[in-house]
Amino acid sequence: MKKLDSFFDKLTMIMLYISMAVLFIVIVLVVINIVGRSFFHFAIGGINEIVQYGILVVMSLGIARTGYSGGHVVIKIILDKMPDKPRRVIAFIDFAIAAVIFFITVYVCCTLIPDAMNSGLVTAVYKVPYYLIYGVLAAGLTVSGLVFIVDAINALVFGYYDPKQRFRKEETAAE
Repeated sequence: MKKLDSFFDKLTMIMLYISMAVLFIVIVLVVINIVGRSFFHFAIGGINEIVQYGILVVMSLGIARTGYSGGHVVIKIILDKMPDKPRRVIAFIDFAIAAVIFFITVYVCCTLIPDAMNSGLVTAVYKVPYYLIYGVLAAGLTVSGLVFIVDAINALVFGYYDPKQRFRKEETAAE
């Protein structure tokens, strides 16, 4: 389990760094656009498209790290008051439902990819093929779904745990 945890730690961190880089680029371009329009009567063409698809990439890649680090919504307040067995089952269901939702979204993206490729559908301004957008979404959300499956299995087998605890254990062990 440690190898799997280490794998997801590294993978989601790489995805987070990519997400951060994309967000940084989007923010810089928006600031340049604001300053350019305000003072130099210069605007970046297609800034709406840059922001729209940039944030979509940021979300799809960053959400996996959120799930891995325990930043997702859980019903912890209820789980803390329950006995061990029901807590395991409820936590398992919670994580499993989240995983199913991610995989349904991945399935939808994957069914749209062939249609986008066959139709040649591209974005309005920069002509980015939609199949690339669907592919990035599917990849990011697949990792998110896998993270939630691992959390669901951990919750059922080892008892509910707060994914944030994995970091506290490491900090305690290091001290």
